[in-house]
Amino acid sequence: MTMFTRRTLVKGATSLAATGALAGPALLEWSKAWAQAAPWKPERGAQLGLLRWKYFVQSEDDAFVALIDAFTKATGVKVNVTRESFEDIPPKASVAANTNAGPDLFWGLFSLPHLFPQKCIDVSDVADYLGKKYGGWVPTAVAYGKSGNKWIAIPICFGGNMLNYRISALKKAGLSKFPATTDEFLEYAKATKRNNTPGGMALGHATGDGNTWVHWCLWSFGGNLVDKNDNVILNSPETAKALEYAKQ
Repeated sequence: MTMFTRRTLVKGATSLAATGALAGPALLEWSKAWAQAAPWKPERGAQLGLLRWKYFVQSEDDAFVALIDAFTKATGVKVNVTRESFEDIPPKASVAANTNAGPDLFWGLFSLPHLFPQKCIDVSDVADYLGKKYGGWVPTAVAYGKSGNKWIAIPICFGGNMLNYRISALKKAGLSKFPATTDEFLEYAKATKRNNTPGGMALGHATGDGNTWVHWCLWSFGGNLVDKNDNVILNSPETAKALEYAKQ
């Protein structure tokens, strides 16, 4: 497994930038070379249906469309892309899985394939190929990508979140530095709310923002959704403590 340091991240970013610079004829030539070297060969007349969320940034979708177009020209496989709102992907994917109808591929978030693992095909050959080629998978990717001993999904990225805070609001709340513990953070949140500058903590059914803090809140108090054997253990004293903290 590849261990990341500042140097390897810089090197990786440079390589990513170089790959991202491929466009037009260069991208097509790269795609053709990949198709020739890939261990999988498509069936004649093969087509794929892909469901993904609607883009947030136009340039991302432009690059995505260019990649799909290059893939089709290099392999002969047509890809029909359907876009739905961010929050509609999980229910749409669940319906497709349970009815055995709809798109072949889903671009989703978090543990989406684990909602219907028995409906996902075994993609261990793809995961093993990528792992060997690029230095292995980090443990979190394995946890999300595998069900039992087989891969049911291919992780493509991690979503990083940067915690932002206003220094002026921090000082007005009576603190000289940002909280380092959950107790300190709770007092900070109460103080900023009293000063009419409360923190923005999403809480609801949101697929993205709501998950970025409620999970760490649960984990901070020793709680978990499931144990290492996939047994549901949410109903626990640790969860109760996390809920009480979140309520405050």
